[in-house]
Amino acid sequence: GFESIQFLNDQQGWIAVQPHGQFPHDPYLLGTANGGQNWEPLRLWSEEGRAGLLQQFHFNSREHGWSLVDRSAAAAGYELYETLNAGASWMLRETSSRAIAPKWPARRPSDWRLREDGKLKTYELERRVGDSWRRMANFRTELGVCKNPEPVAPPPPAAVPEESLKLGNPAGRP
Repeated sequence: GFESIQFLNDQQGWIAVQPHGQFPHDPYLLGTANGGQNWEPLRLWSEEGRAGLLQQFHFNSREHGWSLVDRSAAAAGYELYETLNAGASWMLRETSSRAIAPKWPARRPSDWRLREDGKLKTYELERRVGDSWRRMANFRTELGVCKNPEPVAPPPPAAVPEESLKLGNPAGRP
C-alpha cells in the first residue's frame, strides 16, 4: 500500500510503497518529476525478496534524500540509505541493531489528509480546521485485481518458400 508522500514543489514528489504480504518485503518509492503525470518505481535494492519495512523517507532537494528501513524481522536490524540522484540509486550509509534516528528534521503535520472510508467505499480528501477535519472532496475508485500475465506462446516457425526447397536448401536460406 501507499504509506507516505512528499512533494518538494508542484512537480517533484515521491510516494513510499510497501507491497502487501505476510511479511514486509521489497519496499520502494514511486517518483515523479512532472507533477504526477508519470511515476517511476525507485527500488532501494537491486535484488527482490528482501525483507524490510520502509519506515520513513525524506528529500531535502530534488536529488538528495534519505530512507530508513526496518529489517529487524529478517534479523538484519535497521538500515539508513542515502540517494544523490532523486532515488534512482541508493547507498547504504548506516546499519544498527537498534532503530536509527532520522538525519532530517521532523515533518510538520500536514493540514491535508487522504482517508479511506470503508463503509462508503470512497476516499475522503480532508483539511484540518482547528482541531477537527473537514471533508473537501471525496471520490470512489474501483481497482482491478492484479494478475500475472498469461504466458505468451512462441510464434509458429516461418514457412520455407517452395523455391528454396526445390533448390536443395532445406533451411530456406537464399
